[in-house]
Amino acid sequence: PSTIYPKFLLFWNFIFILLIWNKGIEICYYTYIPLIKFSEGKLITNPREESLMNTNNNKKYVLTDETIVFSRDVPTVYYVKQIDEYFFEYEQVTLHRIEAIRDFGDVHAGDLGGWIETEENLSHDGNCWVSDDALVYDYAKISDNAKVSGNAEISSNAKVCGNAHIYDVAKVDQYARVADYAEVSGNAHISGRAHVYGNA
Repeated sequence: PSTIYPKFLLFWNFIFILLIWNKGIEICYYTYIPLIKFSEGKLITNPREESLMNTNNNKKYVLTDETIVFSRDVPTVYYVKQIDEYFFEYEQVTLHRIEAIRDFGDVHAGDLGGWIETEENLSHDGNCWVSDDALVYDYAKISDNAKVSGNAEISSNAKVCGNAHIYDVAKVDQYARVADYAEVSGNAHISGRAHVYGNA
């Protein structure tokens, strides 16, 4: 279904900025603001609702209503110029457990998987899967035939692809890439712009 981004939100954002300007308060911040969407005339306010409304033959999983909420490790930073102060806020993240809706690889319809923030985190193509209590969020992406299991955590802009496998309590974040037949396990932490590939 087509998605419409309501223009009235832009109008109210503009009014809000004018009010702040008139009060003489200048706030600089870095944060992520999710867009509110409309789909087939119905207001979409969360990833699960959008996931259920956009089911088609190509999808292999949906987001369930089972969620966990936790605070990010890296805070959002606010700077208030008038008092020359920085404020730190740890943004909360909501992850949804996933459920397979068709058979693929060694996964069967009805199997519950791990936790992701949105469908952007896990491709519907290939046999890639997130299982157990593994977490994938932010702009991280799992694709191809990659597997993430155990209590592994993939976040930031990390990419896991090919036939890679991340498990145990391993972490992959920032702009790191894990590909081919590489395995990351134990307490390993891959970050920065590191690339792990081949049969590592």
